[in-house]
Amino acid sequence: SHKQLADVLYEELQCSEYEDIEDASPDEIRKFREALKKHLQRDSTPESRLEQYVKVISEHPDFVALGLDVVVPKYVNHR
Repeated sequence: SHKQLADVLYEELQCSEYEDIEDASPDEIRKFREALKKHLQRDSTPESRLEQYVKVISEHPDFVALGLDVVVPKYVNHR
């Protein structure tokens, strides 16, 4: 779900190694969820941010447990 994805990304990208998402304020989490939704819908979201999201998802234990052997895509300019 969108909420679960946002929570995983928030904890990985915003919390220090000594914090959990439970330590964050509900307002901060809500703002992050809204921002994430906008990032995923906009054409102007930097590719680096999207790659960061894909990296976090691909390394998450629940995703790894699926055993999908997913390769993170990377654009190569052929000019």
